[in-house]
Amino acid sequence: MNIVFTIDRNYLQHMCVVLKSIVKNTEQQLCVYVISKDITEDDKALVKRNFNNDAVRFDFITIDPEQLLALHINTNHLPIEVLFRLIAPNLLPDSVDKAIFLDSDIIVLADLANLYNQQLEGYLLGAVVDVIYDAYQNLHLPSILDYFNAGVMLIDISRWKQEQFTQQLLEYAKAHAATLRYADQDVLNGVLQGKWKRLPQQWNVISNVFENPAVFKQFFGEQQHNVMVEHASLIHFTGDIKPWSLFSNHPYQKYYDLYYEMCTGFDWKRQSTLPDALAVYLFGSSINAMEMSKKLETRNIEVAGYIDNNPERQGQWFQHKLIVAPSEYNVATNRPIIIASSYTQQITEQLEQMGMIYKQDFFKNLSEYENYVIGCDNRV
Repeated sequence: MNIVFTIDRNYLQHMCVVLKSIVKNTEQQLCVYVISKDITEDDKALVKRNFNNDAVRFDFITIDPEQLLALHINTNHLPIEVLFRLIAPNLLPDSVDKAIFLDSDIIVLADLANLYNQQLEGYLLGAVVDVIYDAYQNLHLPSILDYFNAGVMLIDISRWKQEQFTQQLLEYAKAHAATLRYADQDVLNGVLQGKWKRLPQQWNVISNVFENPAVFKQFFGEQQHNVMVEHASLIHFTGDIKPWSLFSNHPYQKYYDLYYEMCTGFDWKRQSTLPDALAVYLFGSSINAMEMSKKLETRNIEVAGYIDNNPERQGQWFQHKLIVAPSEYNVATNRPIIIASSYTQQITEQLEQMGMIYKQDFFKNLSEYENYVIGCDNRV
């Protein structure tokens, strides 16, 4: 069984946790291809040590990111690694005819062979539907159910190479660089336009299944939603809050801890508090800000106030704190800003134009702020 990860070295721990969850639930021999630009020989040795007693063979492949950087694609401050999947299949040996591509923020809870053995029925790849309205609109897809999450994909590698699919993706990426919101995921969906194999939903149960159950019940029905929640084969910790974050309250978080305990050579410990955290401002004053406020409150971090671009909200009170215009925010207070809005990129550009520094004066999510406070630049 061929499995592919495209990562940077900050992801090593999480990739090992994913693989531990796979080997404990799957009996087949695994051929794992790790594609990266910066993994060292020591990193490779560390990974291999964790699987000395398991049926896992590793092949580490170095990638040159220059051809992607030359496209000038706006990845919304994400690392260039988010685009590696566009060229990764071309780097695999010719002996690989099929492979599962996995993100490093997942946990596998069933025999992965059941996914690997799915028939693609003539399609280039198989994936799981992800309901994202703005992506459906932006890419002009035939249906909102024609968009897939690229964190779990079963790919016909032979056909990918034969059809020179990477070149198609790079041409699309270059032509639409200014409008891509979800990086490589948008590129893949934009080119395929709904022509991909639908895999069972339980093989990529994303965080929104738990956080916004009404959306999934609307499109898939209550029975299918219950199957995803209660009989998930693969949990995908999408979104800003990962299972290793102190802000995580994901119902499957315990499985990350379980498989991490089977790994060696890492010094991560779950944080319970952020003792040196300053009071923060949240940019946004809607449901996102409300949910973020609750998470901050559980960790005794004060919300000093809210910022909003909407003049009708400015001067109002929200969660017992005043909403101010961006121009009224006083940088001298040394209160960091965390963006709590779906307009992340627009607000990021706005704050930078105001002279603020990303990951110093403001943060896109709670995890970035957490990493800043504890002195860790973990970009997963």
